[in-house]
Amino acid sequence: MAVDKIAYLNQIDLFRQLSPEELQAVDRLAAVHSAPRGARLLDPTRFEPVLYLLKRGYVRLYRVTPQGRQLTVSLVGPGNVFGELEGLSTGTRHSFAEALTDVLLCVLRDADLERLMRAYPEVAVRMVRVLSSRLRELEDLLEELALSSVRTRLLHLVVKLAETFGSAEGRFRRLNVGLSHQDLADMVGCSRETVTLTLRELARGGLVRTARRRVWVDVEGARAYLGSGGRT
Repeated sequence: MAVDKIAYLNQIDLFRQLSPEELQAVDRLAAVHSAPRGARLLDPTRFEPVLYLLKRGYVRLYRVTPQGRQLTVSLVGPGNVFGELEGLSTGTRHSFAEALTDVLLCVLRDADLERLMRAYPEVAVRMVRVLSSRLRELEDLLEELALSSVRTRLLHLVVKLAETFGSAEGRFRRLNVGLSHQDLADMVGCSRETVTLTLRELARGGLVRTARRRVWVDVEGARAYLGSGGRT
């Protein structure tokens, strides 16, 4: 199990440049856990100080509005970090985390992380970069929700997801994480019916293709469309 865990750690961005000896030290700190699709990993109403390092699968970070609507603030893929500790926040303190697929995670507690960051300052520097990126994503999301139409928000979203979690298939990129229309609606702050209608319109324009829980995006065409202000 230790050999497998070291391989997992080596693929997590925070630890990618550590030596084999340093990874052995991290291995002694980080426990490996698995969770099934649909598992709730974070709940802001029941705070638990834990930092998750995602090795396999995808996790949705979302908040709940006063009206009870879920609003996805980020999707987390392999190699990323989320969670909260007493002395460290990744920007998820007020967010729920739900496994979109079966997931495999390395888990660190407060004392573990403190020892790790004292021993390997480069990990602390990478953590600051993770936090800065998470805050920028949240700021961009809030700006898009305030200023953009549903069509623009949805197209921005699927382009970003295709670039981050996609693979090339001809002129399209296929999202490698299965998302329902309700999942997409939660991410852009609208109804499932509106997402379905908007995806049909975008498909007629040749910018996306859809199948059951799958989306393909013409990223180049979508960026040109967005850059023109939605004029084709």
